[in-house]
Amino acid sequence: MLPAREPDIVSAANLIDRDRACLWHPYAPASPTLPLWAVEDASGVRLRLTDDGGARHEVVDAMSSWWSAIHGYRHPVLDEAAGRQLSRFSHVMFGGLTHEPAVVLAERLVAMAPADPSRASLARVFLADSGSVSVEVALKLAVQYQSARGRPRRQRILSIRGGYHGDTAGAMSVCDPVDGMHSAFAGLLPRQVFAPRPPAAATATAESIETWRDAVEDLARLHSDELAAIIVEPVVQGAGGMFVYPPECVRILREVADRHGLVLILDEIATGFGRTGELFAAWHAGVVPDILCVGKALTGGYLTLAAVLCSDEIARTVSAGGVGALLHGPTFMANPLACAVAKAS
Repeated sequence: MLPAREPDIVSAANLIDRDRACLWHPYAPASPTLPLWAVEDASGVRLRLTDDGGARHEVVDAMSSWWSAIHGYRHPVLDEAAGRQLSRFSHVMFGGLTHEPAVVLAERLVAMAPADPSRASLARVFLADSGSVSVEVALKLAVQYQSARGRPRRQRILSIRGGYHGDTAGAMSVCDPVDGMHSAFAGLLPRQVFAPRPPAAATATAESIETWRDAVEDLARLHSDELAAIIVEPVVQGAGGMFVYPPECVRILREVADRHGLVLILDEIATGFGRTGELFAAWHAGVVPDILCVGKALTGGYLTLAAVLCSDEIARTVSAGGVGALLHGPTFMANPLACAVAKAS
């Protein structure tokens, strides 16, 4: 339990009224009656909230702030890391500069990443602002890679129905085309290719998996001259309803990608860092992707940060291409404060 403290009735109600007057919350209308609770304290797994009537509520945050606060709130190790970095510097641009938190974090991510002696390891790290941005980077990287290999027509992505990859435009385009946000932005989003949702793990049979394999293979073959990559959340589709599917399906996607020269992108923003019982969900399938996206729990929920890991082969090919660089550069890329906390996490 959090230590007892009298709620500040006036300030909580006033804060909520002021919020409703000028702020806009995610997936919600801009409304003067929007249900809101003011956070007074956060510690461990618990939040202390005060409503607009002054009543206090203490709850267990089972959602972990959208699956990011994996060590709980006000963790002393992460607090200390943030304070130590703040005493040095909180931010510098990453163009032409580097710093210890970014280098050590990248080294640790490379060492932790899924590996297979028979495949190129994930040896290069691009640090991004958020999970959605990491997906944008991964999609751009796949397209640039195909272009650098002399395949400029390969601009589309094969995705899986039921998936969720973020709310920015490129990321939205590979989310589920029915339950995602495609209908609201039909003229804005690029048209991608969608395979059926894999069979559910609880009811999957050898026959249903084989039927799904055939459907994915047929789509990849039909569109192979225009596809750059396959993107999927391995083993669990999180925002798609915690839909769990057989690891065998991830192995099938790896085989299809290899057969048709596609880049395999695994989106482990939600599943990474132990969420599925393995450090990365890819380990359930024994699959190493060409590109891996991680975020959310990366900083233990303290600050926004994500990372895109790719093989040296992809990095070398893009770097040797006509453009000579990955065309992305967030202002707050590799923010030292976020990297320092992620390193501690």
